[in-house]
Amino acid sequence: MIGTTTNPSILEARAFRIFDQSAAAMGQGAAFTAAANDPSAIYYNPAGLTQLEGVQTSAGLLFAGGSVTFTSPTGDKTRGDAGGGIAVPPPTHLYLTANLGDLGFKSFDGISAGLGIISSFGTATEYPDDGPFSTAVTSASLPLVNIKPTLAYKINDFLSIGLGADIYTFASFLGEGQFELQSRAGAPIGPISRGPPTEFNGTGTTAGVNASVMLTPFRNNAGQPIAQLGLIYRSQATLDLRG
Repeated sequence: MIGTTTNPSILEARAFRIFDQSAAAMGQGAAFTAAANDPSAIYYNPAGLTQLEGVQTSAGLLFAGGSVTFTSPTGDKTRGDAGGGIAVPPPTHLYLTANLGDLGFKSFDGISAGLGIISSFGTATEYPDDGPFSTAVTSASLPLVNIKPTLAYKINDFLSIGLGADIYTFASFLGEGQFELQSRAGAPIGPISRGPPTEFNGTGTTAGVNASVMLTPFRNNAGQPIAQLGLIYRSQATLDLRG
């Protein structure tokens, strides 16, 4: 819920959440939470970072496109899309991990650190100015950035734990660096059937936490896992926008 002091209003973000943050993890579905054996463990299960050696990185883009078609009860039709073939800039993820013991910090043996930067939502949807709900929305975007500093600790070969933060904010390198909702609000002008262009926008920063565990009850003779269980908790984060 977003409000302004001069014109209180209820708005919706109108963006889709992106749950797939790694090509390898997409191939395994939710089961990757138990594997978490590449840098995207920062997102899926931070405790899995203790399985990674040295310094590792992972990055990717999601080319999100497609369209939405709406038909009103009176038969009016409108089509919304990402402003073209794909959303620009495309949702992105970047992960960097380091096993501190492998880097020579023997006092921190068993501890791994990571940093993730991801865009969690589809960036934009646009509708025609003369659409049947142009007084509610003609364009909406939520280019939110999630910064994820993370630590993990290997207690023993059976148990690892992870703890991280989810810092949600806006940045100018992703879209216009702010939430935006455009419409043709207000009273119609002259012979046209819609009001003047109106835009709500805002920025803000908030944070949540995540905590995870990884259990490895069985290993083969080479020490490789043959059964694992991963659990992760993410707290709620409330983002108050100002604009």
